Amino acid sequence: MVISSNKIRLILSENYPLLLPVFIYLVQFFLFLDKRVLYDENWVAVPVYNFWGTKGFWVTAVLDGGLPTTVYQFTFYQLLLLGFHLIVPKEIILSRLVNLFIVVAIFIVLYILSKRIFKNKYWAILPVLILSTDNIFFISSYIVRPDIFLGIGIILTVLLLYDKEFQFRSGKILLIGFLSFVLAGFHPNYILAIISFIIVYTGFERHKFTTIENLKTGLKFFLVPITGVILISALIIFTQGNSDFNFWKYLYAYLDKTTTFNNEGAIFHPLKLITEESRRYSEFISFPYRVHIFILSAFAIFFGLFQHKKVIRILSLLTILVLFSFFLFIWNKNVRYLSLVLPTVSILISFMFYWFYNGWNNLRGKLILLFISLILLSLLVGNILLIKSRWNTSYPEMKSALQFKINKEDVIIGDLVLWDFYRDANYISYMSDIKSILSHKYDYVILGGKKTIQDKNRNYFEDRIFPKLNSRLIKVYDNPYYGNFRLYKVNR
Repeated sequence: MVISSNKIRLILSENYPLLLPVFIYLVQFFLFLDKRVLYDENWVAVPVYNFWGTKGFWVTAVLDGGLPTTVYQFTFYQLLLLGFHLIVPKEIILSRLVNLFIVVAIFIVLYILSKRIFKNKYWAILPVLILSTDNIFFISSYIVRPDIFLGIGIILTVLLLYDKEFQFRSGKILLIGFLSFVLAGFHPNYILAIISFIIVYTGFERHKFTTIENLKTGLKFFLVPITGVILISALIIFTQGNSDFNFWKYLYAYLDKTTTFNNEGAIFHPLKLITEESRRYSEFISFPYRVHIFILSAFAIFFGLFQHKKVIRILSLLTILVLFSFFLFIWNKNVRYLSLVLPTVSILISFMFYWFYNGWNNLRGKLILLFISLILLSLLVGNILLIKSRWNTSYPEMKSALQFKINKEDVIIGDLVLWDFYRDANYISYMSDIKSILSHKYDYVILGGKKTIQDKNRNYFEDRIFPKLNSRLIKVYDNPYYGNFRLYKVNR
C-alpha cells in the first residue's frame, strides 16, 4: 500500500510540533555520544560481545567480569543488542544508538496519548518537551542500559485502554499482557509496574477490591506477563550449567534487599529503608538544578488525584503506586530507575498548567505560558551545564591514551569501565568474583579508577596481590571523571 503525498502532508501538518522535542533531544544525544561511559555499560555489554566467541551467551557474564546477574536481568535487551550488532560494529559508543530509537518511540506514544487528553496538538507537545529537556531522562536514556525501555510501558498501556470507560477487552488484555512480558524481559523492575497497574485499574478506579469479577480481570491481565517471566526464569535456570550463579538467591536478593540489609528482608529495617530511599530523591533534586522540578512534580501528582478526568486520576495513582513499590522492593536506590514514571509525571505537570490556563487574552493565561517557558528554559540550561561539566570525558580519547599492542592470550586485570578496550584479550575486571581474580596469572595489571562497587576486590588486589608481582609501569592516564589509571607490564 502506497501512502499518497496528500496523506503525508496531512500527517506532517497535524504532528509537526513533535519535531521540536525530537530535535532538542538529538542535539543533546550526539553532543554526549562519546562522553561519560559508565562501568555498567561494559557490564551490560560483556555477554553481547562474547556471544561472537566460543563461550556462549548465558554464562559469559559470570566468567568475564560482570556481576552474575547481568544477562539474567536484561535478557531481551541483550538479544536486541545482539541483533543490532549484526549490522553495526561492536563498540560501546555505537551500542548507545539502540536506546535512541526507543526514546523517539516514547516521544511519539506520549504525544499521541497527550493529544487524546488535551484535544490540542500544541498542549500535547508540552509533556514531550518536558521529557526531552529533563536531565535525568537524558542521562538514563543515552547509556547502554535497558532502564529507559520501561518508560514506554505505562503510557502505551494507558493509551491502549483509553476510551470512555477504560474497559478491558480480550484483544487488549492479550496485547498489554504481551507488552508487559516483553518489558519485564528487558528489566525486572517492570514487574512492579504491572502489579501497580492491576491494583490501580481493578481496585482504586473500580472500588471493587474483593469481587469475583475484579479478581478475574486482574488474573486475565496478569496471566500473560507472569507466564512469560516464568518461562524466561526456567530458561535461565536450565542454561546456567555449572556456574556458581544461583538464580533463586539473586531473585530474592533483588526483590527483598538481602544484599543491602545483612541477609534480612527490608521489612525488618524500616528506618534504614526510609534513609536509603531518601538518597534517591536527594539525587533527583540535585541532579543538578532540579529543586523546582521536584516541587512541581510532587504538586502535579497530588493535584491529579482530585481531577474529574479519569485518565489523569489513573496516571496519578499509578505513579504513586510505582514509586511506593520502588520504596519497598528495589534495593538499588539509583535515580535513573525513576525514568519509568517520568513520562506520566510530564503529562501530570502539563495537565496542571492546562487546568489553570484559560486563554492567552488574559493575565493569568500569559503568566502560565511565561512560567512554562521558564521551566523549559531552566531544564534546557541544566542540560547544557551538565554536558559542559562532562565535556572532558571522551571515551575514545581515554582508549587512545591506554591503547597498547596485546595478544589474545594476554590476561589483563583492571577496572570494568576499560573492558571494551581490551575485550579481544582475556580481560578480568575487579567486579569479577574474587575466586576468579585469584585464579589467574596476569600479563598486565591496571590499577586505579573511579570509586565504585568494585572497590572491595580492587583494594584487596592492590594491597595483597599486586605487591608480590614483578612489574614495571608503562602507561599513566588521569581524568577527573574516570580517575587515575596506571598500567603495568608483569614480568613472568
